[in-house]
Amino acid sequence: MKRKLATSLCTFALLTSLQPAAQADEITDFLRSLVAPIMPGNNEGPAPANPGPGDALIAEVSGQHFSAQAPQLDPAVQPQWAIVVFGSALDKDGGVPQALSSRLEKALIVANTNPGATVVVAGGKPQAGVTEAQAMKRWLVEHGVGEERILTEEQSTDTVGNAKNVAPILSNGGKNGAILITAGSHLRRATVDFRMATGSAYNTISVPAEDKDVTPPVPEWEKTAMERDLKQF
Repeated sequence: MKRKLATSLCTFALLTSLQPAAQADEITDFLRSLVAPIMPGNNEGPAPANPGPGDALIAEVSGQHFSAQAPQLDPAVQPQWAIVVFGSALDKDGGVPQALSSRLEKALIVANTNPGATVVVAGGKPQAGVTEAQAMKRWLVEHGVGEERILTEEQSTDTVGNAKNVAPILSNGGKNGAILITAGSHLRRATVDFRMATGSAYNTISVPAEDKDVTPPVPEWEKTAMERDLKQF
C-alpha cells in the first residue's frame, strides 16, 4: 500500500507540473482516490471475478482514440444531436477561468461547425451567485452562439451529476446523439459516466478541449476515478 501510494503521489506531482491549468475537480477526485483505500470501511476486498457492464465499458472507452478535430455532422441530422459541455470550477467572482474557457472555445468551434445542433452546458457549484452553466451560456452567447440554442443544467456538482442530469434534457428534446466536450484528462471519465447514465442509448462523439488527441494508455489515477464513479450508478 505504501509503495502504491508513493507511486500515485509521484504521478500526481507530474500531472500538475505538466498541466498547470488542471481542473480543480479532477485534482480533488484524484486525491480522493488516494485516500479512499486507506480510510476505515473502505477495505472492500478483491474485485469480482466476472466484470460487470460498467467494467466492460471502462475497458472499451480506455482503448479508444479520441480526435481533437471538431466533427461535422450531416446537416440533416444535426437537430437530433446535442453538444454537451461539461463544466468546471469558476473564479470566485463568477468568471470563466482559462481551464473552462478552453472547453468553451472548442464548443464554439463545434457549434459553428454544426449550426443545427443544440448546445447543453452542464454544471452547478455557483460562485458569486453564478452557476457554471450560467457562466458558460453567457460566454457562448457573447461569442456569437444564439441564446435559443443553449440549454442549461445547473444542479450537478460533479461529473456523475452532469451525466445524470443531462440525460433527461436530451431525452425530452428528442435527441439521439451527443458530442461530449471536456478537458482531455477528463474525457474518458465523462464519456463513461454519460454512457452509464443513458444506458449507451445515444450515439456519442467525445472531443477533448485541447488541440491534442486522447489516446491509450490510461493513467492509473484516471482509471481509479472511472471505477469509483461506477458505484454511483
